[in-house]
Amino acid sequence: MSVHAVTDVASCPLDWRLFLPTSWDDRAVDEADGAGVAARRARCGIPGQERHRPKWALVVDLLDKLAEDGLRPPLLAADAGYGDDSQFRSALDQRGIGYIMRVKGDALPIRLSADTPGRAPRRPRPGRASGRRWW
Repeated sequence: MSVHAVTDVASCPLDWRLFLPTSWDDRAVDEADGAGVAARRARCGIPGQERHRPKWALVVDLLDKLAEDGLRPPLLAADAGYGDDSQFRSALDQRGIGYIMRVKGDALPIRLSADTPGRAPRRPRPGRASGRRWW
């Protein structure tokens, strides 16, 4: 996992974290598989304290570390892998970090359409697809 500073012409990584899937955490797998996972971790040099953590939690850690250094993103962009996680969106809201990210339609209680500033969102008409068709 990484966080980057970007401009129109450049991108620079500021910090990163190792993401370990559950299958690489010897404490999170079946006891029978634990010894094999521990051996694989040792061969790769993964420190013993590194465990599986959700990707969104790693990103929040990265953002908190940047905040300690006086850096704050003006906006965070992410795909639906993060947007669909309400814990991640809540963590960003708690920190006052603006974001734009994809969210699947079923992740929200109701579907609303965007409109011009100053006008209330409208519900789409039942039975009609919303959005522009690209095919």
